[in-house]
Amino acid sequence: MTKQRQALGLLGERIAARWLKRDGWDVVAHRFRSGHRDIDLIMRRGNDVAFVEVKARATRDGALLAIDTQKQRRISRAARHWLVRNAAH
Repeated sequence: MTKQRQALGLLGERIAARWLKRDGWDVVAHRFRSGHRDIDLIMRRGNDVAFVEVKARATRDGALLAIDTQKQRRISRAARHWLVRNAAH
């Protein structure tokens, strides 16, 4: 990944976190890693936990298409791992 793409991704994550905070969500984790899997943001509002994949793009095209079935499975596995590790919190 180029530095430019990485910077765009970090900017997108900051914007998403700020937007979600305004809606009452708190950042629990940023760039949570579970093996080769990762979750960009883990947010909590009350008893609800959201696992957020951020797709920042220079154009509006293709962001939804970037979350294919394989990526959804990876996020789901990482989310389950986080839930097991943090069940008492």
